[in-house]
Amino acid sequence: MGFYIRKGFNFGPLRLNLSRSGLGASFGVTGARVGVGPRGSYIQLGRGGLYYRQSLGSPEPVRRLTRPPATDLESLPEIESGDVGQMSDDSSAALLAELNRVHRRWDLFPLLLVLLLPAIAILTVMACHSFGVIPWPVPEAPPARVPIADVLRDRLAAADPARIPPSWWAAAAVSGFLLSIPVLLWARTRDVTRGTVVLRYDLEAEAEADFARLKEAFCSFAYADAVWHVQAQGGTRNWKRNAGANTLVERKTTRPRLSQPHRVDGVAVPTLPAGRQTLYFFPDRVLVYDHANVGAVAYQDMDAHAATVRFTEEGDVPGDTQVVGSTWRYVNRDGGPDRRFRNNQEIPTVIYGELRLQSGSGLDELFQCSRPAAASELVEVLTRYSRSARVSRSSH
Repeated sequence: MGFYIRKGFNFGPLRLNLSRSGLGASFGVTGARVGVGPRGSYIQLGRGGLYYRQSLGSPEPVRRLTRPPATDLESLPEIESGDVGQMSDDSSAALLAELNRVHRRWDLFPLLLVLLLPAIAILTVMACHSFGVIPWPVPEAPPARVPIADVLRDRLAAADPARIPPSWWAAAAVSGFLLSIPVLLWARTRDVTRGTVVLRYDLEAEAEADFARLKEAFCSFAYADAVWHVQAQGGTRNWKRNAGANTLVERKTTRPRLSQPHRVDGVAVPTLPAGRQTLYFFPDRVLVYDHANVGAVAYQDMDAHAATVRFTEEGDVPGDTQVVGSTWRYVNRDGGPDRRFRNNQEIPTVIYGELRLQSGSGLDELFQCSRPAAASELVEVLTRYSRSARVSRSSH
């Protein structure tokens, strides 16, 4: 333990204590005192070597976020949307029924391709063997006094398929190849016509301008050096071993982009991958996809919130974020390093933006962005868009 300074000044029942941690004060009489200091308030009783001390509360550290250690991942409350199948409204019922039909549909083309190609390959090999192009391996004669089962197995293996006329094998291979072409073309056409939803939007001039501003704000958010989907977040009291943070975050890098859902033909729209779900921001509503269902959330029913948070970044610091200070992996209350731990590295503190999307139907997703202004701008545009979106949709 290093040197430290501690000095007290008495002013009647009031005593001022000066230490490296800061200035504190206590009030009372001998054997009973109430104090307030940098580590919180307390009450102390006792005399003659026997004392009782009870803390009355400590000041909360500055709110910070940090990644949790691997041992703390399971204890964090998960941020996850509800059942996607329950995200619907009256105006989207028919659209969702069609989208869910094609989303759950099995394509015929890959299935037939897997079945036909091996069959054609086998027929081709047999035809080549019949014409002598590929010799057929014949096993050696079985040794004497072997089990009857082994003899029968070897005889079956030695059976010569060339007894069938070579022309028959060739005709079968050519016929199979020629017949498979129209079958595969028919399957592909059926998959496209019955397994695709085409969305067409006729936007008024004002609505088209609003949607263009939404895509512009989304692209500014997507072009940040780093965007994360927050999977879990929760408070912790073990701030000392978490770089002074009182909130832990489990997150994963995500890549926002302009795209369209699988088996949906139309305009490319802002897309936010969110773990098990993917959000597609169409002109009239947000479509929510998971592996089994498709849901919809109207902009009027969605709440978008932006926030700015301090984050102790233990990974690579994005180039477009703001570094506002630093802390230590193991930190004391005064912000200094805890000398009891070796290799106590210094960690930068940065400013990130948060985007929270929620709805009464169960949508709940949280994102972090390395540029706080981009998250705030996107929320502002989404809020205005929810009030002004007027669109006429036609689907086929």
